[in-house]
Amino acid sequence: MRRSLGVTLSAIALFIFSTVPLIFGTLAVESFFSSSSIPFPGLTIFWAVITVMSFTALGLASWGIVSGIGLIGLRRWARASMLVISSLMIYLSLPPVFIVPFWHVRYGAATAFNFNETARISLALVYGVFAALGIFWLYFFNRQSVKAQFQSAAIN
Repeated sequence: MRRSLGVTLSAIALFIFSTVPLIFGTLAVESFFSSSSIPFPGLTIFWAVITVMSFTALGLASWGIVSGIGLIGLRRWARASMLVISSLMIYLSLPPVFIVPFWHVRYGAATAFNFNETARISLALVYGVFAALGIFWLYFFNRQSVKAQFQSAAIN
């Protein structure tokens, strides 16, 4: 059975979404290890957190790229990986959709009057898009026709 357009577009989306943390994680790790000393010695916990976050970003980016390659090859484990990824996207993106609109952040007097509302709405929309994509992927990769694509590829 041939790979559907939805599976191909999902793989492309994974490649695109994995590129951003891959770039930032690589730059952060490279800048951390290229410096001979910690720039602010009093903030060692800050640098430890940055390092852990950088390696986490690299790990998640690698997971996304490998899963995208698996989707292109219609590997069964890639479908399972997409179910986990989409569940994590829903779990991490849906609560902020409902929490962020109620945040109130104070900014300096030089900021525009409606900056707070614009930032909250924009951030809630970004989280909403990722939550919606996670819900779509969870539905899409559980459809019988998509399951059949991955099962027939395993037989061949």
